[in-house]
Amino acid sequence: MAGVLAEESMNQDLWENIACIVSSYIVGDDKGCLETLALSYHHLPDHLKECFLYLGGFHEDFGFVVERLVWLWVAEGFVEEAENRSLEDTAMAYLMDLINRNLVIVAARNEIGDVEACKIHDLVRELCLQKAKEERFFLKIDPFPLSSQLRSNILYQQRRVFMNQDVKILNIAHSTTTTTRSLLCFHKDIFPVEAIARSFVLLRVLDLQKCHLDAFPEGLALLVHLRYLAISYSSEFPESICKLRSLQTLILYNYFATIHLPGEVQDLLNLRHLWSNDMIHLPYIGKPMNLQSISTVKFERGVDNLQKCFPIIKKLDLYCPKDEEYHFELFPYLETLNDMSTIQSLANLEVLELFHNAFMGAHWDACEQQFRQLKLFQFSDLNIKQWEACSTSFPCLKRLSLQCKHLEEIPLETGEIATLELIAISGCSKSLVESVERIQQEQNDMGNDELKITVDDMSRGINSNCFIKSLTPSYFGNRGLSPRSDVFNTSLDLEEVLNSIESIKVELITINIGNIKMDSSSRIHHVKTQSVAAGTSYTRRNPTRIKKLSEEIVVGLDHDAKIIRDKLTEDTKQLCVVSIVGMGGLGKTTLATKLFNDPFFKYHFHIRAWATVSQTYIRRDLLFQILASIGLTQGLDEASDSKLRGKLHQKLMGNRYFIVIDDIWSIQAWDELKMFFPHDNTASRILLTSRLNEVALHVKPHGFVHYLPCLTEEESWELLKLKVFYGDECPEWLIEPGRKIARKCQGLPLSVVVMAGVLATTNKDLWENIACGVGSHMINNLKGCMETLALSYHHLPGHLRECFLYLGGFPEDHLFNVKRLTWLWVAEGFIEEVRNQSFEVTAKAYLMDLIDRNLVIVARRTFMGDVKECKLHDLVRELCMQKAKEEEFFLKIDDPPLPSRLLEVITPCTQRRVFANRDVDIADFAHSPPCMRSLLCFRKLHSFYGKDENFYSLVLLRVLDQQMTRLFNYFPRGMESFVHLRYLAICISFDFPATICKLISLQTLIVEMRYVDKVYLPSKISNLVNLRHLWSDKILIFPAIRKSMNLQSISSVWLGDGVDNIGRCFPNIKKLEYTLASGEERHFKHLPYLENLKLSLQRRRVSPRHQESLLNRIWFPESMKKLTLVRCDLPWSDMSFIHTLPNLEVLKLMSNAFEGSQWDAREQQFRQLKLLKLEWLDIKLWEVFSTTFPCLRRLTLRECKYLEGVPLEIGDILTLELIETNKGIATGVMESMKRILKGQRDEGNTLLKIIVGEMELSEHEDSESE
Repeated sequence: MAGVLAEESMNQDLWENIACIVSSYIVGDDKGCLETLALSYHHLPDHLKECFLYLGGFHEDFGFVVERLVWLWVAEGFVEEAENRSLEDTAMAYLMDLINRNLVIVAARNEIGDVEACKIHDLVRELCLQKAKEERFFLKIDPFPLSSQLRSNILYQQRRVFMNQDVKILNIAHSTTTTTRSLLCFHKDIFPVEAIARSFVLLRVLDLQKCHLDAFPEGLALLVHLRYLAISYSSEFPESICKLRSLQTLILYNYFATIHLPGEVQDLLNLRHLWSNDMIHLPYIGKPMNLQSISTVKFERGVDNLQKCFPIIKKLDLYCPKDEEYHFELFPYLETLNDMSTIQSLANLEVLELFHNAFMGAHWDACEQQFRQLKLFQFSDLNIKQWEACSTSFPCLKRLSLQCKHLEEIPLETGEIATLELIAISGCSKSLVESVERIQQEQNDMGNDELKITVDDMSRGINSNCFIKSLTPSYFGNRGLSPRSDVFNTSLDLEEVLNSIESIKVELITINIGNIKMDSSSRIHHVKTQSVAAGTSYTRRNPTRIKKLSEEIVVGLDHDAKIIRDKLTEDTKQLCVVSIVGMGGLGKTTLATKLFNDPFFKYHFHIRAWATVSQTYIRRDLLFQILASIGLTQGLDEASDSKLRGKLHQKLMGNRYFIVIDDIWSIQAWDELKMFFPHDNTASRILLTSRLNEVALHVKPHGFVHYLPCLTEEESWELLKLKVFYGDECPEWLIEPGRKIARKCQGLPLSVVVMAGVLATTNKDLWENIACGVGSHMINNLKGCMETLALSYHHLPGHLRECFLYLGGFPEDHLFNVKRLTWLWVAEGFIEEVRNQSFEVTAKAYLMDLIDRNLVIVARRTFMGDVKECKLHDLVRELCMQKAKEEEFFLKIDDPPLPSRLLEVITPCTQRRVFANRDVDIADFAHSPPCMRSLLCFRKLHSFYGKDENFYSLVLLRVLDQQMTRLFNYFPRGMESFVHLRYLAICISFDFPATICKLISLQTLIVEMRYVDKVYLPSKISNLVNLRHLWSDKILIFPAIRKSMNLQSISSVWLGDGVDNIGRCFPNIKKLEYTLASGEERHFKHLPYLENLKLSLQRRRVSPRHQESLLNRIWFPESMKKLTLVRCDLPWSDMSFIHTLPNLEVLKLMSNAFEGSQWDAREQQFRQLKLLKLEWLDIKLWEVFSTTFPCLRRLTLRECKYLEGVPLEIGDILTLELIETNKGIATGVMESMKRILKGQRDEGNTLLKIIVGEMELSEHEDSESE
């Protein structure tokens, strides 16, 4: 606009005219403005483009009510069906996607953060209009004369019409024929309205809300395809509208008459949303309706048939006379309800609003009540005076809103709610305001500055600027709130000014540093020359030779290069793509360079080109890179993108080309680049390098993915020697520390190269010192090393950053048990809720994402491919700690001396997590503010020897891991107050403490016992309603349980006689290790989610009667995927109860799980079994068909000393990858395995491996040598 207004001829009148139509001036004057915005549109997936363009049909500055917009999209048919999700939920996901892409702006949010209203920027709206016009997506009739030329343009393909001016409906009807599907009118006059039904018979959407009609339009019942109807009228509701059988959404505005719906409304079987500005009177309804939301409604004949009428209702605003009974528990899907008789017992209640004497009485005692999931509590215009509550009454409360002039004060315990973020006061007494101020002062004294208080001027009696100042813009921005005070706006403006000044300072600093760098280059060169001249004998070399040697040093990549070279030169004419994937600094680019410069490739390919993509890329620059590498950039500086593409395509067409795309970070980048390369059967090849597995997997259907491994210790040492000594011998006295340094680089070539730069001297003491602190030397000596790895961190989405930083708190070389790590992440609150998916499954997905991004290393997998343990490279761990320090994410207490008081280190509300890697005294925490949420100890905590009072400063803990610290004699009395604790890992040497049952928020409990064989759980263990994981190294003995628990996994457990129905006690159990008493019956079939069961008998020898009937009395569920049997002494005939399990993938038979010398499995079929393990069985003869285990991948035999041989039919299983056994096996077993292996090799199968002990068996080896 400054460009438009800069002309001298501009006068006041012209400026005022432009002010009325700013958008059109911007669009008309600078086409590039819209082209910039259009990039976002072209990047949209197809299912979002229609939804986005639709927004342009509404008038300027239109505020979209999200609920209505979603209904419209569904009616228009823009929303695709998704499994286990309603169309409305999918449409909402579409809208959130547009918001996340910054194409739609959030205009208002509700109190719990959901988007209620949205809008689009005027320029974005212009983009919508432009694209809609190009694609003939809709016709928009604005406040300008409707010319005959315009009418002629809407003859065909104008399926949607938006009317923003008075218009005769016939002018449109005669032109659009029957193509129009949607008609939305935003002006009060449309005439003649009766023509709509005759002229638009195929309408799906009709919005006449702005048109105030005297009567309901005649003939509207003819629109049998109508899905969405919004209408405003002042007459009676006609019965004929009930003939609109396709109607999904009905919105009624009636300003003069009460709306009485006819009985035939029940015939609208597709109606999902019924809304009105006034009360709707419903008749008696005799059959179910599909309604999901209804505005204020009254039943004319009572509510006794509610559940039958609306079985899937989700949102209901119901008017109920006082003398009627309501049975809302019959509604399984009900989420929102404005009238109810009981509240506290609602397990999923998140929002509670009480208005206008919803409850009567001056006193409310909520101390014995608990609203477990309540996040928003608002009450207004009640006559309550006194209110009592405990901190546990509302354990999850985030926002409290009060407007009660009689209420004297808020309970002080409210301030102790750990989740509370905001208390909003309006129209309340001065004493109540004072109680709120006391709460805030108390929380500030305790170091909690997260609680925000807002008080209106009337309640306070003074100006409330001080409170507004405490509400940071980020707080309001995140919640969609908009404070009304001018002071707040001023503070926002001031902050923007300060940010601008800060950015100017950064620019100036950058410029100054750049000048220093330029000025210092000659000095640096001089210093380097002096250093070389003063170095030891092996550093005084010909600089040209050193540079050449340095460039040629490549270690540990020969095998990888051979694999990729073979793939790139395969005998196929089709274009092939090969991907190299690995963490930063692993040598992907080095390997690609080695292949790019390979003499054979120079000869074999007609054209070779290289392009580096990086995180931020510009398509035009990439085109120039490729063209420049083949010498085709001359005269193309001003060429358009299309001309550059054409030039490249023309050059590559018909030639055998080899192109390296280095450091690619996104799927979108590849999808754009692949269009440049012709598929003309010339045996051309493309080589990609990336840190992200998702990019490689996206390309995988068309090519090969090579995962680059770390260097071995020997390769690391070889590379270090070559980089330091350039081919000369390493002095003998440096070999030991040198190998230690190479080992600590953990196979990362970048680390080795960094250390080689540090070790450019033969001082033995220096080498030994460095060997003790490799990580710090790498960080201190090459900042670029960390910057390289930091790219991966900055590319992380927000939900992964906390999970990643958390790993840096653990000790060096720590092996993370995946199961425990996911439990910790869930307890810390890092995991976002995903519909139809448990928190643990989502956490596992987060971990796999970090692994796929090569930030976390897989240390150990199960044979099924699941990650069992993982670890961090030392450099990545240093990166975690560096970023965690910058963001004050955790406090790490390592071996250096600790200050006398941790209060000096733990700043209030910033150091919420503490990792103790040395012996500390918990008394150091005693006087610090209760800001800590997590305490993980990897060494002893001295204070657990009897100082109970020290625990009271840790009352807000969510995570406490003190498994390394053994508690003697008794359980500390202060710990039962940790009501927010979600994760507890302890090691004790006494009876299981009953006080743990008071930790009502506990999700994970890990108990390691000393000096006892069994753990007797307390009688009130079932009070832990949130407990999902219970683990111990000893057998857990449960008491009588009278109510269901939410447990999902339990370690070794025995249920006494007091638990008769395991399905009722643990309905959600997924993993269970169970010790079965002799003669005990357990119907595991009633556990529908059980996937992993380990079953063992309490004693080994049982009666023959028990042998015959054990499995017949157990019953396994069909959901079983993994079954382990130990010491069960079963006859092999009982295998018939197991092979029929349809989903069984892993079967382990251990320690006489079955007895008998012969297992005839020829008539059995384990259809999904992938792993079979036989250990310590007395089996001699084993017979199978190749069809017995059609999907078997691994067979493990351990200590089956009497087995005479492996069935030869096992070798015919096409999926078999591995047979492993221990040393000292019988000769018959060895011979049968060799015959199997030879038969497979003769048939060309090189995949099958046989491992004996730790050695791989060859078909040429004889029994004696083995």
